[in-house]
Amino acid sequence: MHLLLSAWFRQPTSYYTRQIGSSRFFTRNHSWLQSVGTKPAFKPSSQQLRIAKLCADQNVVVSARPGSGKTATIEAIAAAHPDKRIGSILFSKRLQSETSHRLNKYHNSDVYTFHGMAGVLLGQVVPSDGALIKLLENIDKCSKLPRWTSTPFDIIVLDEFQDCNPETLWLVECFVRANNLRKGGQPARIVVLGDERQSIYRFRGADPRYLTLAPEVLGPISPYPFAEVQLGNSFRLSSSTVQFINRVFLGGEQYISSSKRGPKPIVLRCNIWDSLALARAISPLVKRYKPENCVIIAPSVRTRGPLQELTNALTQVYDLPIHVPPDEETPLNDKVINGKLCISTIHQFKGRERKLVILLGIDASYFEFFGRDLPDGSCPNEVFVALTRSLQQLVLVHNDEGKMMPCVSLDSLYDTAKIVNLTTRRTKIPQPDLPGRPLELGLMLPKSCGAREITRYVQGDALDKIVERHLHVDRIAPPLPRHEHINIRNGYPRI
Repeated sequence: MHLLLSAWFRQPTSYYTRQIGSSRFFTRNHSWLQSVGTKPAFKPSSQQLRIAKLCADQNVVVSARPGSGKTATIEAIAAAHPDKRIGSILFSKRLQSETSHRLNKYHNSDVYTFHGMAGVLLGQVVPSDGALIKLLENIDKCSKLPRWTSTPFDIIVLDEFQDCNPETLWLVECFVRANNLRKGGQPARIVVLGDERQSIYRFRGADPRYLTLAPEVLGPISPYPFAEVQLGNSFRLSSSTVQFINRVFLGGEQYISSSKRGPKPIVLRCNIWDSLALARAISPLVKRYKPENCVIIAPSVRTRGPLQELTNALTQVYDLPIHVPPDEETPLNDKVINGKLCISTIHQFKGRERKLVILLGIDASYFEFFGRDLPDGSCPNEVFVALTRSLQQLVLVHNDEGKMMPCVSLDSLYDTAKIVNLTTRRTKIPQPDLPGRPLELGLMLPKSCGAREITRYVQGDALDKIVERHLHVDRIAPPLPRHEHINIRNGYPRI
């Protein structure tokens, strides 16, 4: 198992021109394109300060909604306990780097990725998930707990615990027990952060119950009582976006709250294949917010289709700088995407945010291709993550040839969003189908498939065994000396 550880254009019809008014519809006539201002400096909320106080003498499980300030919560803990050592463990290297930089002024705080913490605990570099699994298996065979040789921690923060899988939990238990031994048997307090609706790595064995049942799961390694706290207020999302998500996709549940002002989400009703009309509608928004502050998110960016046609239109007709990732597994590189409109999958953009977020493929077709094993009566976690990336403007592109997701409330859609009709149809968007389609649990095998696709979701340890057993390598020449290696840069600054 993995530890969690990436043109042919038609001229628009006269109806399109009347509807968007030669782009003036987006640039002059609507208040939602007015300047919203810069993001204010964050100050710890009362709930974040409460968490910092609670973890002085007990464990805390925090249900943290998107944009609710988890990093600020960690900072509040470090600031409230200058006499205690704080160890924070994060999944993402990028977030680990950002958090470490933010906490640099607190000399009582260390920030690791799970792999980085494993390297310190096990005394060697852990380059991959497969290597980590082998090391954990060796620990299990010798039945000897590794030693934590660094300064022990009084408070341990475990971030994004909805992405925990069995190997992650095993590593956490080893780390906490070793840390407690290093402290002379005095257990550290544990703070668990996460959001069960942002658990999107099922194919890697992740299970949100590690978060929701954290007191039962982690109780054996920490004797303190568990307090449960909710961080429900989002500092990222505007109140307009929050109302749209809660009412349209979550059945009216007030899952997120916000007091931040912002424009209504936009629903572009269009022919998804009419890339020029769609690009004409989107380009004023991208130019308004600037490409480096914009992202187009779709469930997949690999196959040729409407997203590729739209990308071509935006670059060839409107000369917008765009970054399209070479594959869906590689994390986005900040240096490469800097200054560009970013094209991304939902998984690649998790943990990120931009001012303008444009979503494609968030309709009933999602359950046909990506969520075949998911019930269609509730919002998929992946869709929830995509909906919650916007700092200012959210745009949902709706293909008028398809239907909305069964979980969508069409009445609430018209109440909470600005509907822009780029089609010739004057009727309302059709009602979605009723939920309750049978789940499709089997594999959907394509007619043709590349080697990368075959291995895409194969667990790392299983893939290592396949390669070791069946791959034979004939070395025809020794490797070149290092000074003859070609150093190819993976990104260049824009001129």
